[in-house]
Amino acid sequence: AHTENRIDRYDFGASLGNVPIVSSLTIEAGKLNGSYHIELIEVGTDWYGLVSNRTNSTMVRLSFGSSLSNSSPSADIVNISPAGILSSPRQFDLVKESGNYYALVANSVGSTVGLLSFGPTFGTSASGAKINVTGSPLGIKLYNDGGSWYGYVTTDKIKKLSFGSSLSNTTPTVVDLSLTSAISNGSGIELSMDGGNYYLVLGSALSGTTGVTTDLGKFGVFTSPVAFTGVKDGGNYRYFGIDVSGTILHRLDFIGDCSANIGSSKEYSPGALSYSEAGSYTVVLESKTTT
Repeated sequence: AHTENRIDRYDFGASLGNVPIVSSLTIEAGKLNGSYHIELIEVGTDWYGLVSNRTNSTMVRLSFGSSLSNSSPSADIVNISPAGILSSPRQFDLVKESGNYYALVANSVGSTVGLLSFGPTFGTSASGAKINVTGSPLGIKLYNDGGSWYGYVTTDKIKKLSFGSSLSNTTPTVVDLSLTSAISNGSGIELSMDGGNYYLVLGSALSGTTGVTTDLGKFGVFTSPVAFTGVKDGGNYRYFGIDVSGTILHRLDFIGDCSANIGSSKEYSPGALSYSEAGSYTVVLESKTTT
């Protein structure tokens, strides 16, 4: 909760389709200051959270230990060198690349994004660099496609940052995406891959700079959404958003319409696959690396 300096945990149990149990974490007083965005990451056998503080332009690392069920994680302000890398940070993305941890942060003041390198241990110190963009960055997302890293930033447009093969590159190429209709101050951004295509919609490769824009409307609940995230849940996509005018977490379900007897599987041998309707289908194999 941004104005209350509070972090709530939503426990969905075995399915994101469930109604969650909501509880508030106990965080050391003074560590949250206009908290805006949080990312979670597992390092070895321990879980950590990273939180952006808009009011005092800091990042806070939360240490949960071996389980996210820990309701009282320890909190530490991240020491970022040099000073001044962050300026009213909002959304950020946190990834691991070649054994090192990086965060790309949208600075809503100053027309920059901050690139933070935590090294291989994800400690409480990080080196930083500023990357200049035009406009006021609000949303941000990182993605690796074919060995190359790309960052997407929302301002009054959508900007693509091309880092090449490593996020240690502090001078990525920055270009505006050519869209079929304008984007006005997007407060968040998500990137999903479905059926071999990327959606914000970028076709079958992220090297492109054009996209088709589709206005999905307000779904009868949003007036001005300020936070947005999404996750693939089996063969479905579930997106969660909070509106600036309320305190309700909304879930948007995009249910897969595949006629396969097995919509998705994490098994090594998922069994015989069949379809109830004739046609051509795209089967996607997803893999993750520990590096």
